[in-house]
Parts: sequence; structure tokens; C-alpha cells
Amino acid sequence: MFCRNCGKELNEGTAFCTTCGTRLGQTTAQSGFGTTANAFVSNAKAKIDSSGFKKYLTKKNIIIVVAVFVVLCIIGAALGDDSAVSLVKNGYFYFNKDVTVGELLDANFDNVEWESLVAADGKTYVNATIKEDGGKVVIQFKVNEDKGTFQINACEINGIPVPVSDLF
Repeated sequence: MFCRNCGKELNEGTAFCTTCGTRLGQTTAQSGFGTTANAFVSNAKAKIDSSGFKKYLTKKNIIIVVAVFVVLCIIGAALGDDSAVSLVKNGYFYFNKDVTVGELLDANFDNVEWESLVAADGKTYVNATIKEDGGKVVIQFKVNEDKGTFQINACEINGIPVPVSDLF
């Protein structure tokens, strides 16, 4: 038996709720599924209120939790293994199968930044950005992750496009 006011579980035949003092003098006709369901909901609410959990469900706390989750996802993406970047860095240029693309660029430049992006058309690209001596070079690779292949798609030096054919 449950108190119809606060949902406290009580012994059968109890006249008054020991928690809220509500008179329980129900007749058999008054009891039934609706009363039991209401008592169940009331009991659940009472447990949430008494657990202290409800005080943490403020709009501010929910926003903080969502913001922290988003930040962690961004950090995880930034620190995680990007398969497209790994494919290019660990792959080889057709003219040199002894040294990976990543090894070649890292051996010749101090500061190489790698990033992958997916264009509006769904194609994946990897940019290797090199910043040295006040200049900036971006080599863009077009990646086909399904086939495990890539090719140089574009290059620019200080914002000026360079034909890919001029690179080799």
C-alpha cells in the first residue's frame, strides 16, 4: 500500500501516512490501478527529491555538462588518430617508396601541421601546412579512404597556387 499524497510505501491497513500524515481511509472501491499508478509516480518523485539529485538538474548545470561534453569531443577529435591523416603520413610518394610522406616532410621542415577535412561534396582532403621563415606552404592531398589511396590535389605557397606538376 502507498500513500496517495507522497507515495511512501506503508503497511496494509495503515490509517495515516507516517511521512506526510495524510489520512488513508480508502475503501476498496477507491483503490485501483489509477491510485496505484499515482502512488508509484509520487513515490518516484519523493525518491528523486530525497536523493538530492533534483537540485543538480538546473538549466545552468545541464548547459555546463553539454558544453564539457562538446569540448571533450573536440579534444578527442584533435588528439585522436585521424585515419585520413594517418593514411597520408604513412603512405609513400610514387617516386620514393623508402620514405613515408610524413617522414619526408618532417625531415625537411621543422613545423608541419596536419589536418583533415571533408568537403561539401563528401570528399576527404588532408592538408599539410608548413610554416618556415615567415612563409607558408600548404600541400593538399585528396584521399580515398575506401581504397586506401591519396594523391596531391593542390599546393600553394604564401597563398599563391602552384601547379602540382611543378612540384616534381
